[in-house]
Amino acid sequence: MTEPHPDDDLLVALALGDVDDERRDAAVRHLASCEHCHAQYRAFADAVDHVLLAAPRVAPPLGFSAGVLAALGMADGAP
Repeated sequence: MTEPHPDDDLLVALALGDVDDERRDAAVRHLASCEHCHAQYRAFADAVDHVLLAAPRVAPPLGFSAGVLAALGMADGAP
């Protein structure tokens, strides 16, 4: 039985590195044997690379992390 083609959302998540190990491994196996899906993945990965390069690199303001943790009720860093 052959694996189904990954959908675009999975390919984008893979390009972003935002996929759990099991899904990533299955997708990578599929991409190794399916030229069409591999080409789609490369197009998404190239687009992600271009967008990330164009995004400004701005450090968060002083105290940002502490404010977020406080808002989440994790001021001491523990849930």
